[in-house]
Amino acid sequence: MNTRNFTIPYLRPDEKYIFCNDELELAFEENDLKEITDKWNRGYDIELIAKQHKRDPDEIFLAIFHQARKNKITRKINARKPEVVHLKIKKDVPTVIEYEGNRYILDHKYAFGRSKK
Repeated sequence: MNTRNFTIPYLRPDEKYIFCNDELELAFEENDLKEITDKWNRGYDIELIAKQHKRDPDEIFLAIFHQARKNKITRKINARKPEVVHLKIKKDVPTVIEYEGNRYILDHKYAFGRSKK
């Protein structure tokens, strides 16, 4: 924390204080934070990122907020959800998506411009 020009708050013993968000885990492994940032910038929503990382969605939001303050977020926080929803992802490749109410399944026979023989 930059403490230059910053006054450390003094908590008076005669007052009752409530510490906010004390039930949340605010520490992230560096690689985890980079991965969360990358997923957010690629259009994943907070709920999906939270599920994939087994974290509370509020913790993911705070991680994205932290990264935004560090200018590492390229997608706006209030951006609309993408039209394509990733329902299943294996090894970072969407295998089931939903688009305009229809579900599509990745068929490796036709995926990536090649076919398996």
